[in-house]
Amino acid sequence: MFNPSLTGSFFGLRPILPGIPHVRGNMLGLTTFTPEVCQKLTKAAEKTGIATYWAGPMPMIYVTSNQVRRALVREAHIGSCDQQSAELLKTIVGNNNVMCHFPSFMNIQSDTYLMQRKFLFSRFTIKSRERLAGIASEVDAFLKEATKKDVNSCNLREFVTELILHTSSHLLGLTDCTLDKIYLDNPGYRETIVKVAHYGISESYDPEFEKKLEQIFLDIFEKNFTSITNGTVDNNLIRNIFASMALDFPKTFKDFFLLPKETQHVIAMNFAATGLGGLFHSTTNTLDLALARLLKNPAKLAELTKLMASHKDIDISSEAAYDKTGPFFPIAEWVLHNVFLYPPFSHSFYLNRESFTVTLDNGTEIVIPSMSFTVVNYIECNRSNEKLISEETFSDNLKSKFTTGDFIHNPQVASFGGSKIDSHNNHSRSCPGAKTSLYEQMIIIVLLLRDYNLTSDDSEEISCEIDPSQHPICSRVRVGTIALKKLTEPFEEESSSVKSSPNM
Repeated sequence: MFNPSLTGSFFGLRPILPGIPHVRGNMLGLTTFTPEVCQKLTKAAEKTGIATYWAGPMPMIYVTSNQVRRALVREAHIGSCDQQSAELLKTIVGNNNVMCHFPSFMNIQSDTYLMQRKFLFSRFTIKSRERLAGIASEVDAFLKEATKKDVNSCNLREFVTELILHTSSHLLGLTDCTLDKIYLDNPGYRETIVKVAHYGISESYDPEFEKKLEQIFLDIFEKNFTSITNGTVDNNLIRNIFASMALDFPKTFKDFFLLPKETQHVIAMNFAATGLGGLFHSTTNTLDLALARLLKNPAKLAELTKLMASHKDIDISSEAAYDKTGPFFPIAEWVLHNVFLYPPFSHSFYLNRESFTVTLDNGTEIVIPSMSFTVVNYIECNRSNEKLISEETFSDNLKSKFTTGDFIHNPQVASFGGSKIDSHNNHSRSCPGAKTSLYEQMIIIVLLLRDYNLTSDDSEEISCEIDPSQHPICSRVRVGTIALKKLTEPFEEESSSVKSSPNM
């Protein structure tokens, strides 16, 4: 399994690829994957889009441009996540059951994966438009309740977390007791729910944390047992998980405990990975950043608020409203550019099963060693095309597409499983919930700006800098506070505002 160049890496001095920038590790050759190391690697790869480092005996190829990403991340080199890969991942992460049951890391050939993928892709991609009216209704209900609370302001991240937990409940078929209520009624659950994505993407096995997740699942399962029972494998995630594991759904909640304890735990971790780590986390992170950026940009906030005044009676749950000829295309542009700049996860890892030769755009020919890892920095890859960082040229690129939903397959974007869908990667997997998530964020922003006064007292309190302690999750470092007030009319001249500093 180990690269034959192990001896040369012992002191971290030997470069992996001739002519490619290399970042040295400590005396044992070990480079711990931290934000500081990522900054060094990104700087080293500035001109080439590629740099290397040793993680102990493992050669690591760090990628920061889409051109290099598309050349290196191919099934011919990495294969797909089959049983062998799934077992290797389990060994590497020490049996982290959330990571091992995250859809992208499951054995692509297993019946469990195939059935769950069919559910997610059908419900949230193929039939995404059927979800939008329900999302609009639930967001509207949540916001009305939120403005009834006797509070002057609230934490922006907390507000977004509760809102997305609420909408996610209905998307997953959990309607007896929604996730936001469970989250609010049990303070001990909060830290665990917020942390689940970080645990599921970057941490070693933590049995105590998984016990907490299992308890949260049991609470969700018991309080929503009626709606889950009345659901089907096509509209309820938990029913689908049981069916995908070829298990009969229990007749009563207590019957669940007749299953072997290991099976109970697998079901709970499967739900945590997909329902909390995937669907909830990704939408929460990107919407939180989109609203923070909007509150720090008073001109854009005023522009989009004014747009709502012109189209207050249009069906906001129609996909067409957000396409390039639709009235809400500026909202779509804002959401998509936010996700482009701040993808939910900053990195992905790919094992190179075979050695292969590739020629980079600058003519450099390199030989990638077998059993090395390619590490893709999604943020840098997305931003490697400087023209697309500008809102204007990014928007021009979007207008070449017929629908905003096509964004998730754009080869210039590395936000949704790498957007690897092409002739080289027939089995690669884009995020099945991305389309629904993007439209959900658009609908939320439309409702907030059309019907509410959204303000921040101090824009300096809100930061869009990524919190290094959450790496590789893209979360903001300073969350800030907001005030939300229901408008007496659909639009008021001073509806959405921010007291901003002159430097914004």
